[in-house]
Amino acid sequence: MLARLAPGVTYREDTYLGTPYHLVTVDRSMADAAPRPYRTDRDGGETVSAIDRRTDAVATLNGTFFDTARPGRVIFGEVKNDETAYRPAMTKKRTYWAVRPDATMEMEETERTPDALWAIPSAKWNSFRYVLGGGGRLIQDGRKTSVGAGDNDQRFQPDVLARRNRSAIGFSEDGRHFWMVACDPPGWTPQQTADFFLTLGADEAMFLDGGGSTEMVADDRIVNDLTGGGERRMPTAIVTA
Repeated sequence: MLARLAPGVTYREDTYLGTPYHLVTVDRSMADAAPRPYRTDRDGGETVSAIDRRTDAVATLNGTFFDTARPGRVIFGEVKNDETAYRPAMTKKRTYWAVRPDATMEMEETERTPDALWAIPSAKWNSFRYVLGGGGRLIQDGRKTSVGAGDNDQRFQPDVLARRNRSAIGFSEDGRHFWMVACDPPGWTPQQTADFFLTLGADEAMFLDGGGSTEMVADDRIVNDLTGGGERRMPTAIVTA
């Protein structure tokens, strides 16, 4: 199934490795809508469908990892947009997606700080218009990375690295195409998710919070199979609006 959501924005349903997936593609050379991070101002968080309605988005994907006991207050990753800036020092290396004022994009890892934590350097942080961090690297410079091992050991818990519902984003080398994907059970491992992004031609990709947090709204409806008993309230999302 392929549907046009807006000029330059399409939605596709298909299967990969036996897993149903839901893919939104933004052709940034044609689209009026653009992806950007969203952070809730509500202590209890918001559902993805509520965020989608609030921002009048054509498509919305859940965001980064967070404390489910305090979904609107404790976020395990950076968030920056025109309304807010949240920049925690993290105890583990994580991947972030950023957009500069000229609309060029970057995906990189946080760096060690003098106090042995991990953060985006100030000069970079100040140069970005949008940031969403806390993710796990899948593709770097067009090559699959070894999530959870070697130089890219980001110390995720084993359940995060297992086969599960998965949310992820990526973009092409020239920055023209931006992808948001959510997959249903039985899900993908990070390596399988990386393989999927390589089929798209992605140059950079990272995974976001998954499992019971995985949720995509496209054309005003929840398109993926939710696990965990329904919509989860969360602090961040990526909206294409």
